[in-house]
Amino acid sequence: MARKIVRLSAKELAGLRRSFEKVLRRHPGAVARIFGSRAKAGSGGDLDLLISLARRPRDPLTLKLRLKQAVEDALGERKIDVVIEHPRARVDAFVRLARREGVVLWNHPRKS
Repeated sequence: MARKIVRLSAKELAGLRRSFEKVLRRHPGAVARIFGSRAKAGSGGDLDLLISLARRPRDPLTLKLRLKQAVEDALGERKIDVVIEHPRARVDAFVRLARREGVVLWNHPRKS
């Protein structure tokens, strides 16, 4: 299997991980992946994040907005796309591709 690439600086990675910890700490089993252009060789690209949760959050939209805000606070304003995946969400080809090609950046330290 080819080695996965993440085109982020150490400072950006640390900021993302702090953001995930801050927003996802109440979601045991959560996994955060980066996918899209930042997970491939090349240049440019927004941040595409897939958040996989063990359970459906109370309010998926609020969780998505909180995560986007935390990432912007840590890294500065930029284009950020967040996809929230949970057992009750529809899983389409896009989510399967993001899961397969994405690079895990953070795992919740506890399992559900």
